[in-house]
Amino acid sequence: MGIRKGLIYGDTHMVAGQALHPSYRVMKKFAFATAPWDFIIDLGDTLDLDYLASFNKDSVECQANGNLGRDYSLVKAELDEWLLLTNNYIMLQGNHDERIDRFLLKYPALRDIAAYDKGMNLTKREITYVPLVDQPYKIGKLYTCHGWYSTVNSAKKHLDMIGGNVVFGHVHKFQSYSQCIPAKNEEIMAWSLGCLCGKLPRWKKGAPTGWQNGCAVVYMDSKTGKFNLYPVQIIDGEFTWEGTRWRI
Repeated sequence: MGIRKGLIYGDTHMVAGQALHPSYRVMKKFAFATAPWDFIIDLGDTLDLDYLASFNKDSVECQANGNLGRDYSLVKAELDEWLLLTNNYIMLQGNHDERIDRFLLKYPALRDIAAYDKGMNLTKREITYVPLVDQPYKIGKLYTCHGWYSTVNSAKKHLDMIGGNVVFGHVHKFQSYSQCIPAKNEEIMAWSLGCLCGKLPRWKKGAPTGWQNGCAVVYMDSKTGKFNLYPVQIIDGEFTWEGTRWRI
């Protein structure tokens, strides 16, 4: 009972053999220093999996460098560390993660070893895994999803479609939109969060993205499910929380 503390992040786009992004590393440092957490939610696109992307099907370099086994090993090591901080870790599937599902449609014989949940032993680790088709996932009065819309007004679009409080990733930018419903004496809000990866991916070919880095901290009443969500923008691998400057 009382107030539950949660950490929400997403879009880490990890790649085996590449350094974890500074924004992810400083968030993780903060999380360990302020643990325990009553829940931690990964909003998806944990892995980048660019070698499974349709636009890279003719890229010999990309195909040669890609290795699903190494990517899974990287994430499993990260998950084992996160599980030191909470006994309620929720992992949502993102559109990049879903590339594995499409890959397995072509190679179904690999399903028992390469499927996302089986490849990372999520059941054994007692991690709640939520595929795209089962989203949104609700905790208290907050819906969570990877995100479906990347329009200019994506926060409003998600709020309109879900009709309740929602936090999502996918667009790699901070945005919020609120709505008051006088007939129900209700206030609802949508938030998109920044990513925890580089902001100039190769596929953009040098074009600016406008992406931002960040995560969110949530305090939720365990009885009513009411909550306050605080977006945390990470700039150049640094942010301030409650008067303390966090950096690598």
